[in-house]
Amino acid sequence: CFVGTHFPIGGIAAAIDDVEQSGENASVMDSAKLALARSLRRVLRRAVRSNVLCANTMLVIQGDLNSRTLLDPNGGPPRDVLLELLSDTCFQAAIQHGLPLPPGRWHEIASCREACNLPVTYKFTDRPGSSFRHKEPRPPGQLVPSTRLSLGDVLAASGSVGTASFSSFDSLDSNEGPDLYKRTLMGIPGEQLEAWGLQFKEADFRPFRFPASPDRTIFWVPDVLAPRIAWSLPRGGYEVCHHQHGSDHRPVSLEAVLRVAPHNMAAAAAAEAAAQLRFQTAAEQLAERRERLLSGICQSDSDES
Repeated sequence: CFVGTHFPIGGIAAAIDDVEQSGENASVMDSAKLALARSLRRVLRRAVRSNVLCANTMLVIQGDLNSRTLLDPNGGPPRDVLLELLSDTCFQAAIQHGLPLPPGRWHEIASCREACNLPVTYKFTDRPGSSFRHKEPRPPGQLVPSTRLSLGDVLAASGSVGTASFSSFDSLDSNEGPDLYKRTLMGIPGEQLEAWGLQFKEADFRPFRFPASPDRTIFWVPDVLAPRIAWSLPRGGYEVCHHQHGSDHRPVSLEAVLRVAPHNMAAAAAAEAAAQLRFQTAAEQLAERRERLLSGICQSDSDES
């Protein structure tokens, strides 16, 4: 099942812009993950109501998932909200808590270990940067290969990529946090920002407008089906069309080939047993954070029609 989507930004923006709203015991990252997890749960709830998911079905969604970049005040590498959410077993269990679905989880097709390697697809001016403008005419309908711009490139230009640990990230001070994002962009020469086409208005800048990688493709798959599927990326992963203008996002393409292995009864039984064990383990881990995660992720269930 394939779905296009545009997730809301309000919850994530509040977590990044107004750190004090996260609460005394909540980190900035957890607050942002909660906001994104609510959207993913909403997708699963609607899929359940439409009766499109079962043990042999996977759900692929693509579009503006509104993930954002979070910076470490100690100079460590950036973190991406979606990457962090997908790797959090407790959050994954909470997202489908109580839903009539087989144990499963969300994954990214073009998976990436480090946020620094993610392509920047936001926030741009409405015209291409000078380094991406093509002087030679192109045949109609032919796209010129894109030049890659990663989050790591942006931070390297500002001298903000360090090797510090994330030990202080979850205790980001509310007075320091918002200024960190502005200072990082101020550290990049104006001509470099223009060359990339990145938009930075110092007077009314807000941290959630920091360069990010929100335009992604992810999928939910039952754990029992996951061992049978394999993705390959003929073109290496996401490709960003930097010469396209007219939006603060840049168009993204992803060529992916999905292979599904034949069903095997013995392998299926083993996979199901392993899936149940992983899900049980996740549920036990969730117990320690259960009240806060479930109240945060499931709070909008009653608001849905």
